[in-house]
Amino acid sequence: MNHSLDFTGHNVFIIGDVILDEYFFGEVNRISPEAPVPIVNIKSKINTLGGAGNVALNIVSLGCNVRLFGTKGNDETGRIVSQILTNNHIVDNLVVDQSKPTTRKTRIIGHGQQLLRLDEEEISKISSDQSDFLFDVFRKSVEFADIVILSDYNKGVLVGELPQKIIQLCKTKQIPVFVDPKRTNWERYQGATCITPNLSEFEEITSVKIDKNEKLMVELAISIRQQYSFEWIVITRGADGMCLVGQDKEPLYFKSTAREVYDVSGAGDTVIATLAAAVASKISYPDAVELANIAAGIVVGKIGSQPVNLDELIIKLNS
Repeated sequence: MNHSLDFTGHNVFIIGDVILDEYFFGEVNRISPEAPVPIVNIKSKINTLGGAGNVALNIVSLGCNVRLFGTKGNDETGRIVSQILTNNHIVDNLVVDQSKPTTRKTRIIGHGQQLLRLDEEEISKISSDQSDFLFDVFRKSVEFADIVILSDYNKGVLVGELPQKIIQLCKTKQIPVFVDPKRTNWERYQGATCITPNLSEFEEITSVKIDKNEKLMVELAISIRQQYSFEWIVITRGADGMCLVGQDKEPLYFKSTAREVYDVSGAGDTVIATLAAAVASKISYPDAVELANIAAGIVVGKIGSQPVNLDELIIKLNS
């Protein structure tokens, strides 16, 4: 692989569920007299993006241009989301959904350990009118895309006919579509170029406990690839690394490069972001998966959903 990476100038479109991730960092020195819970003295707070938003942040940090499609509520959380997008030079194509709030996940961190997570969300499908409007916005700009990502967090954006309309439109334009799935109804992803389930998601779709049986995993991946007309399947396996199955070639295995694991949240976002950026830059799929595997090894060593940047990737690649 050429170790001088440059993803600059490539256009990646992302459509999916956008989340605001809020982190409170503090110190714990005593237990509350009111209940047997720790008292966290907050020292700092950060807001970042989760879900499809975290995919967007990862891709921007690698040097690509990004457009983000999805929904947000008419609320302060939605305004914070849009401000983060603006600050990171991500084109904001989020549609305001008046019927529900923007999803917010708040995590309380004490001495580097997550103590509590608070979720503020209302999971419901977007209306057919909103779905049609979102697709129309996407359709009018899709010719500028080098690659498209469907980031499904099962919050209600990628439902109904929308995923298939996007995939079929992109096929007519010869634009690859990558999918990060979060449910067992994979018919909606039929015909996508590449899908990136983790092992748990893959076991769920196959209804088979695979554990470390690689032969069984590959047999099932070949069957799933044919059933849903995927060109490639990339299975992320945590500490066991990643596996690439596709196009009548032998499966390829990639060992995990993580040295220390602090937080696995957002690792799947980093995988699909790096994979897409690499493929958009005409890097081969095996080399793209190798890069994504390295990027995942970097990001799990960080606390919270923090994107990997190009410099980190190059340093790790050359080490």
